[in-house]
Amino acid sequence: MRRVDARILLTHTEVVEVLPSLGPMIQYLITGIKVTNGHPQMPTKVRFYVGRALKMEDYCQRQGGGYIITLGGMDPVLLTKPDESISVQSSAAASVDVYIFGYAILV
Repeated sequence: MRRVDARILLTHTEVVEVLPSLGPMIQYLITGIKVTNGHPQMPTKVRFYVGRALKMEDYCQRQGGGYIITLGGMDPVLLTKPDESISVQSSAAASVDVYIFGYAILV
């Protein structure tokens, strides 16, 4: 098991791979996500994908709106199958800072 983290600034509406697949024997266990919208006028929704499947979507208000999700119970925030990547997308061309962290696990 090793710690992983990634930070990305979204300024468009394309789906962007933030944690690439690490191969057929490794999966991601994501323990936290922080999202902040720095655009002064445009709110947005931020979507997280595991592989091609939408797993999470939440709203970010304009001017610093956002959220933090951390491992609270026994379930991880996001969990991939081996050989799956994690991607993120903003619904508006805002200025969204995304920080995602957790572990890469050998299975």
